[in-house]
This record gives sequence, C-alpha cells and structure tokens, in this order.
Amino acid sequence: MVNCTLIDNRAGSQGGGIRYFDGLAIDCIIWGNSASTDPNLFECSDPSFSCIEDWDGAGEGNIHDDPMFVTGPLGGYYLHPDSPCIDTGSRSAQGAGLSDRTTQADGTPDTGQVDMGYHYPIP
Repeated sequence: MVNCTLIDNRAGSQGGGIRYFDGLAIDCIIWGNSASTDPNLFECSDPSFSCIEDWDGAGEGNIHDDPMFVTGPLGGYYLHPDSPCIDTGSRSAQGAGLSDRTTQADGTPDTGQVDMGYHYPIP
C-alpha cells in the first residue's frame, strides 16, 4: 500500500480499517477506524512514513498525530495546511509520481517531500 488513506471504517467484530496486511504500508494515513470486539485495528509487517492512529509498533518515519482533514472539491479527506502529514513522506513528490496531484483543498500540487495519504486529481 502506497499513499493510501484508510479512514472512518467500521467493522462488527475485527479490523475496522485493516486487520492484517502482510506487506508494506508506505506514506499512508490510517485513522478513525473501529471494530466492536478487537481493539487492534491495524497490524502490518512493515509500515513506514505513515500516520497511524493508536498503533504502538515501530517503523521509520511513522507518526501518530491527528492528520487534520478538511473538505475539498472532490472529497472530505484533504489535508489542512498545518497537517503533520504534509511533507513527511518517504521520498519526493516527483519521485512518487504525484507532483501533478494534490492533498490540499486549494488544489496546490504536491512538491518537495511527498505528503502522506491519498492524492486527489487537481480539478
């Protein structure tokens, strides 16, 4: 999973957003997910440079701060200009192939260090 946003998912018993992913999670945001019987909402073998709520595992560049979402022209999960997920990804926006997309509600293209999470097309 690369530059994914898994937000506000609910499950009846286990998982919420993701229960187990045997692979990499890079530059992702995993936030606001819940399940009624399993408090461990995220298990991943090797996450890095991701914003993960309520996860105590290790991983280079991971943060646990509120991503600060705002609504924009194509959805409700753009990043506020003060979001800790901006410019904190693993590589450059150009290197990630995302310099023609945005995480910002005003449509500003991602430049410099890639932002965490999903990148919307610029309207």
